[in-house]
Amino acid sequence: MLNSTSSSPLGLLLSNSSFTLTGGAVAVPKDSFSNALTKNIVAMLVWLTLSVINSSMVLTFLRHSLFYENPRYIMFICMVINDALQLTLVTALYVASYIFRKIHTSVCCLLIMTAVLTTRFTPLILAGMAVERYISICFPLHYSQMCTVPRTLLLICIIFFLTATPPVTDLLVALVKEPPSFFHATIFCDHTLLFRDRSIYYKNCVFDGTYLSCVALTLLFTYCKIMLTARAASTGLASVKRARNTVVLHGVQVGVTPWWF
Repeated sequence: MLNSTSSSPLGLLLSNSSFTLTGGAVAVPKDSFSNALTKNIVAMLVWLTLSVINSSMVLTFLRHSLFYENPRYIMFICMVINDALQLTLVTALYVASYIFRKIHTSVCCLLIMTAVLTTRFTPLILAGMAVERYISICFPLHYSQMCTVPRTLLLICIIFFLTATPPVTDLLVALVKEPPSFFHATIFCDHTLLFRDRSIYYKNCVFDGTYLSCVALTLLFTYCKIMLTARAASTGLASVKRARNTVVLHGVQVGVTPWWF
């Protein structure tokens, strides 16, 4: 729902570029119209560029049936689709924060919950890919039995369930704590303004601490095991080096994952 005296998006952007929220945890900086317009154009260009790259990778995956039988590529393409969705949601929320002062709470809830889910999905799928590399190097004779397509799909479903649990519980707590009128009102779409109960904050702190610790320990364990395998090998195996570098890359990706929510 639009809550503004202007009718055109350009007018909304102009009027919204100079307001700040009061009494809440989030404030929109006072930008001039030219700065606000520039930021939104840059955000849209970045989104468009990365979307083209992600789309090309998805099309490449779909065109080659060989990728369907490789657990690593299946997890990789799931991560690509997840990142594309996350980028789209974050860009939409960013642009909407300039164009709309407030949106309907139910719409904001759907956007925020999906954004939280996609944000937390990436580190877990990276950990799963690291485990796959660990099995391929340390248990090469059992790889075909341990890393099958059905098991990979099951792992992806488990990861989806784990990442969906926090936003769903956030919603359940909000339904219990907030009055029904709250979900029929309009708000500035921000996680702290949507889920205001303090118990949600503490719950997410515990979850994120446990969650990131497990991911970090998984990456560290797989890296150390691959390194030990490389040292035990009589010659420097190229596959071992690639696996080691892949796990290091996953660790860097987890470290730079943006945690907006």
